[in-house]
Amino acid sequence: MSSVSEINPDVENLNAKRSKRVLSLALAAIIAGTGILTSCSKGEVEGISPEKLSSKVLSTEATLTDGVDLRIDFGGTPPSNYNAASLAVSSPVALKDFNTGIDTEVKLATVAAFKGSYTNSTTYPVELGIPQTAAADLFYGSNTASVLEISGLTSNSTYDLSFFASRMNFSGSLETQYKVIGATTQTVLIEPTNNTTQIASLQAIAPDDAGKIRIEVTKGAKNTASSNFWLNTLIIKETPFNYSYVVKTVAELKTAASKAKSGEIIYVDDNAEIDMTGQGFIKIPAGVTLMSGRGKKGILGGMIYTTNVSHGNLLQANGAGVKIIGLRVRGASTTTARSSSSYCRGIYSIFSDLEVANCEIFGWNHAGIYLTGGASNVQIHDNYIHHNQQSGLGYGISIDKAYAVITNNYFDYNRHGIAGSGIAGSGYEAAFNTVMPNATEHSFDMHGNGGDGAQYTAGDYVNIHDNTFYMGAYKAITVRGTPKNGTTISSNKFVHTSQAAALNLYATNNTITGNTYSTALVTVNPGPATAL
Repeated sequence: MSSVSEINPDVENLNAKRSKRVLSLALAAIIAGTGILTSCSKGEVEGISPEKLSSKVLSTEATLTDGVDLRIDFGGTPPSNYNAASLAVSSPVALKDFNTGIDTEVKLATVAAFKGSYTNSTTYPVELGIPQTAAADLFYGSNTASVLEISGLTSNSTYDLSFFASRMNFSGSLETQYKVIGATTQTVLIEPTNNTTQIASLQAIAPDDAGKIRIEVTKGAKNTASSNFWLNTLIIKETPFNYSYVVKTVAELKTAASKAKSGEIIYVDDNAEIDMTGQGFIKIPAGVTLMSGRGKKGILGGMIYTTNVSHGNLLQANGAGVKIIGLRVRGASTTTARSSSSYCRGIYSIFSDLEVANCEIFGWNHAGIYLTGGASNVQIHDNYIHHNQQSGLGYGISIDKAYAVITNNYFDYNRHGIAGSGIAGSGYEAAFNTVMPNATEHSFDMHGNGGDGAQYTAGDYVNIHDNTFYMGAYKAITVRGTPKNGTTISSNKFVHTSQAAALNLYATNNTITGNTYSTALVTVNPGPATAL
């Protein structure tokens, strides 16, 4: 999960209350279906008495100890209880906890060096809670990635990572990308130029099987500087599993969805396959996270599915701020056959601030994800979206009257991986996605609203950059009208031999730059995938 936002004191207070360790035995009992916790080892769960757990829906209300809070300063002398990072390649060094000042088992190493340091910035991010001595100095890089490795992490916990980068009195873009690789891979961007209020954050990052997280720091696509990327401060907070509900059946899922409140998490058991055939759709309340463990130790994660080709919507956001993470969302139509006249969608939202991440979404005759009704600030990232390909429909992601940022996804066997209706009040940015070789028509699309032709509006904007297109049987990108604010196509890699072969643009208000063609086809691994 990722965001770039102003710091919220309420979020900070919530993070400070999160626990140090998972209730391992309790969760094992729940997932195994025993429903009873009979024993706990000392130190694993302090002060919690054995108790009978609900066989239906677990509401976790235990108070646990705080997890590790690790703060790293890049450049100069770190403030109290901050850790110093190494500019050069280094061996792993133990990190001390910010709250206790005691060394932890977590270690930091610089695997690929930064280019240099800077200590004279005038950043004063008071509202971020970062001391001036940590905020005003930094490391910077140039043309190749700088890489950090964090080791010694707890395998049954996840971690929130917050990046702060700032360079004052600078004109131009210093956009920096942080690619975080653990059990799954996620990325986030920040604009350091004159930044005093923004952080870039990723939530619930699970380490890999070795207890490690790797961070690759590179420039973002908008970066215009010779000193390409920047990092002032990194904060790592342990966020052990603290689920409000753990569900395995339709009844449990419905009960949890009816009770859950903003900020709570409904966790679908990693081995659960919940059949919603004939059960309608699940309304996910505002601010609630519905998630499972796709990618954790290579697992598929829990699945919610239907076998009815006329099912309609399966998961529906019922307010702003819904998150759907690490799930399999399966429909009944994986072929090109016109199996139904109903519009079936895996995920549907008219609300803003939806996040869909690390999911496998497939088998939907209309769309894997459908956004409409004015939804904005929608983040769709790190998913595998495939086999949504019914003839005449078949969209991986369909955007009607909505705005979305679509990043780091894999698309395969869709009629269109991304499609827009062209209606005013809609647009999308698609970046760092991989389009695999199989499709039945062009990959990324924006319709003309009313027909095909430059005289028709094609939404507000289309911004497609830093993607790789391996599907060469059809055009990669087709924009069938004139977006109000133009089309930008930049820094993409195409298997197609030329721009003419890759693009079909009806309008003239286009910015096309930095793309490469005749990219060699390679084998792509989209992550855990369900056998069809």
